[in-house]
Amino acid sequence: MFVIDDQGVYHASGAAPEALVGLKVLDTTDAAGTPLFREMIDATRKAPEATVRYVCERTTNKVEPKASYVRKIGDYVLGAGHYLE
Repeated sequence: MFVIDDQGVYHASGAAPEALVGLKVLDTTDAAGTPLFREMIDATRKAPEATVRYVCERTTNKVEPKASYVRKIGDYVLGAGHYLE
């Protein structure tokens, strides 16, 4: 689970709150070079909820497909991601 604002700043993260909260990730790209957080924000500007697909390097050092369900609530984008097997 994670929460970012419209500027791409983390407000909550279930993965690494100490490292991510307050970090601006708007231009962070996935393993294929796609700006994934920008895509999440843009998707929720078009519709209140969306699924964004991207590729991510796992702890196994393998790049694998991943999807995040995102939902716009006020100025925030709430999301949850999972790897696609």
